[in-house]
Amino acid sequence: MLELYFKYPKVLCRLRSGALGAELDHIAAHLSELGYKRGSAKVYIGRLGKFSAFAACHIKAQTIGPEVIDCYLRSLRTGASRTAAQTVIELARKVAPGRFSVPRAALDPHQILLEAYRDYLRGVRGLECAATIKVRLSS
Repeated sequence: MLELYFKYPKVLCRLRSGALGAELDHIAAHLSELGYKRGSAKVYIGRLGKFSAFAACHIKAQTIGPEVIDCYLRSLRTGASRTAAQTVIELARKVAPGRFSVPRAALDPHQILLEAYRDYLRGVRGLECAATIKVRLSS
């Protein structure tokens, strides 16, 4: 599908050689299905190609972790280029979620205590969350 946007064999080879090489064809097909113009899709794919090449040099496992994404974003000079890169990386995450690792949520040391207290309020005191009450009232 990349052939729809790029015609030179070296460019196609370079795009397919990165960490997202196999997925770039799927991303290009996705952009085509969504009706992106040729020029816009080429810009997005080009940005993903740069990220893919960077990630190929910095990943140790099959998946691309959040630390690699953060390192890539820090390597960009301007805020506009960081914003554009974040946009295309999120697009790649939606189309090829298997290539990206899910960032682990930091465990709150008080979470166990808070959950036990919430269970106490529900079970013993008969209280409910405010969000649950609002949903029932609006229905």
